[in-house]
Amino acid sequence: MSGIHHRKNINCLSSDELHDLREAFAAMYELPASNPHSFAKQASFHGGPPTSYCRHGAPGFFTWHRAELKAFEDALRAVGCHIALPFWDWSSGPTTGIPSACRNPTYVNRSGNTVPNPLYAGPRASGGMTTRSASVDTASFGDLSTSVQAAMSETSFATFQSLINGPHGSVHVRVGGDMGSVPTASYDPIFYFHHANVDRIWARWQLLHPGSLPAAEASFELPPFT
Repeated sequence: MSGIHHRKNINCLSSDELHDLREAFAAMYELPASNPHSFAKQASFHGGPPTSYCRHGAPGFFTWHRAELKAFEDALRAVGCHIALPFWDWSSGPTTGIPSACRNPTYVNRSGNTVPNPLYAGPRASGGMTTRSASVDTASFGDLSTSVQAAMSETSFATFQSLINGPHGSVHVRVGGDMGSVPTASYDPIFYFHHANVDRIWARWQLLHPGSLPAAEASFELPPFT
């Protein structure tokens, strides 16, 4: 059972777990783009460059992003992270702002030194660091929670996927900055915590509504994760 990793709410990580996560992201940032475990390589799969593979409709919205998260978690483990990618739970009740772990540009590391917070911003492919909306810390996500809870009773996979795609996109827009654009969204580290939550929502729905995927979804090849 040692190979099983459980995703936790990012707000519920222990101090050591949060240090592990931050150190792993920082290590990925330092790897050259040619390294398959680098942040640059992993982030490029979504919106490029050179190729934008992401799916935001049918087929592939849920399945492609699940494959992307698996690849990212493998990269985290390759640089020594011992926890699974956590999720940002914007979908279970009224929430305001982004997780505290992602809010501040610096943090105090294990040695007691104040250093850049790698969960605050990530390196863009075009240079510089990602940014977010100036009002992100006061943005409300309560209405999106209501939408998700209503969608959970939907029995059709296609309809459920469509209903979740909307709140998912609204989170991108409300975080703003680079998260609001497909070509740059995955270069903001919060992207992965957001999509870990989308994947959690789908997993919960799967438990409530077991069954086969529609043929077009089941046969979609999820490039470049072959």
